[in-house]
Amino acid sequence: MEKLEERECKQCGKKIIGRKDKRFCDYNCRNDYHNELKKNSEVYMNKVNLILRHNRNLLLRFCPEGRALVFEAELLRLGFVPGFFTGLYTSKSGGNEYKLCFEFGFRNNPKYSGQLILVKFDFKDPGFVKHHKDYQY
Repeated sequence: MEKLEERECKQCGKKIIGRKDKRFCDYNCRNDYHNELKKNSEVYMNKVNLILRHNRNLLLRFCPEGRALVFEAELLRLGFVPGFFTGLYTSKSGGNEYKLCFEFGFRNNPKYSGQLILVKFDFKDPGFVKHHKDYQY
């Protein structure tokens, strides 16, 4: 009679009874193990999403009417991170490139150094979707 190989659960270390390829003692340990792996790999994504949400909230605060001028230093003082954005958009008129943070676009004001032009874009506008660089036809 063949002696069964003793194995331990990858999560809790308890003795495993059952199939040869079984790695966990029960579904709770299996779920806990995989949730822990997932949590560790998603920490970076959660931090990025937090920064993007904060940026969007600041843009909403300074651009309630859909268009605004704001000094970049003021946004930076409040924690705005201009290097984090969700896409790029080039306007049809003038070819100005905006960095997008969800529905808000921002770019440097060419007339005043240190000032940003903020614009709220309408995603329902077919012209916006057609010219958005991240859009796939």
